[in-house]
Amino acid sequence: MAKAKKLTQPAIDKQAYKPELKDGQPKKVTYYPDAGKPGLYLVVHASGKYSWWLFYRLPGDPKKRKKVYSGFPTLAAVHKLAQADLDAAAEGRDPAAEKAEQRRQAKAGIPEGKLFRNVVERYLEHYKEGRGKNRKPAAKTFDAVHRALGLAKDQAGEWQEIALKKGERKHPIAAWGQRPIDTIAKHEVHALLDEMVSTGRRKAGGSAYQANRTYAYMRPLFEWARKRGLIEVSPCVDWDKAVEERRTRHNYTSAAFTREEIGWFWQATGRMGWPYGPIFRLLLLTGCRSREVGELRWSEVDIPNRLLNIPGSRTKNKLPLTLPLSGEALAILEGLPRVPNEAGYVFWTGKGKGAVDASSSNARERCHGLMEAIASEEGGEPVTIPHWVIHSTRDTVSTHMHESPPEGLGVLPHVVDSILNHKKPGVSGKYNGADYLSWKRDALQRWAAFVVTGRAPVGGNVVPLQRSA
Repeated sequence: MAKAKKLTQPAIDKQAYKPELKDGQPKKVTYYPDAGKPGLYLVVHASGKYSWWLFYRLPGDPKKRKKVYSGFPTLAAVHKLAQADLDAAAEGRDPAAEKAEQRRQAKAGIPEGKLFRNVVERYLEHYKEGRGKNRKPAAKTFDAVHRALGLAKDQAGEWQEIALKKGERKHPIAAWGQRPIDTIAKHEVHALLDEMVSTGRRKAGGSAYQANRTYAYMRPLFEWARKRGLIEVSPCVDWDKAVEERRTRHNYTSAAFTREEIGWFWQATGRMGWPYGPIFRLLLLTGCRSREVGELRWSEVDIPNRLLNIPGSRTKNKLPLTLPLSGEALAILEGLPRVPNEAGYVFWTGKGKGAVDASSSNARERCHGLMEAIASEEGGEPVTIPHWVIHSTRDTVSTHMHESPPEGLGVLPHVVDSILNHKKPGVSGKYNGADYLSWKRDALQRWAAFVVTGRAPVGGNVVPLQRSA
């Protein structure tokens, strides 16, 4: 047995503790006693696997007892667990026997409260109320968390387990739904995430993107379960974030439209009609996020002063946004029908209290098809336009505003960031309260001219806007 010494987490992470050799072969188990917590051993198996064992005695009993910690917690975490078990042993309780009894009871009948599926449902109720932060999640985020964990709404609006087709990768509920949450080990969490990454295709049920989001949504779930005593230590730790492919179109490192594509987009949206034609045009003219426009309320539209006043409760970073309206954007809003609805939405679905989903994939695909048709008509031969997403409108605004004239508008970066409602970095975020309103108004008016005419205004003069279909 190795001499007791203080173990370190970096050495454990690098797997610096190796199995000892006997007759040229790794020993079945090698013990590394931790001087930082007497009785605790890092056990290295012949296969290279690590585990934690705690040896202890009960008062008046010379028999040495052992407890093995599942999930392989970090050094700091296992120190706390070991100390709690040593304190229990000093009181005459047997931690290993208590754990064995819990397993026996689990085999006899798993407590409903510990089933992973049931824990997920209880956690989601907690998540729905804002996780104790008095800030409820957006509907889209709430749905995304459900899907990542393995739930989707049926036709009746009830959350049901997502049925997997042949070849699709498992989601957490499919993998562990009927197991007690305290039996899920870290290596199982890593295996599930690695399997998601291995598909390499999002449509096949997995990708680096899906794995990263699943990990991000599972971590607070397991931490919530730990705080409520359902598990000793979270198994959802130490997973290295998978590398996601950056969005690219043509040779760009962003998803911005080219000048030609801006023109085709503008013409396509003119053919789409209400509500997506005006919505998509406003997204391109303002640089707003899809929800900010899709859920726009008339109370947020100041026609006389030509402003949008979007409260922080509706923005991604919770910062209020005051955005000047260009002449073209104002004309779109003034020309919209006023459809009465309780919430006062500018774009209303006509069903209940819902606003229009501005990120609709069906509407995007229709617009994409129209763009290709228009481009093909202009060129006299079929044109294929690379894939784009609704967020491409923000990329387009940012890219062409930042670009130097005559290719772009040459707008100052801090003005562009203010238009996009980005949080001011560093010291500026603390001391700089400027809103750059007049600068934003000038930039957005010049941007509208750029969108409609296909060229940047010369010498800072605004090109008169020409309404096009």
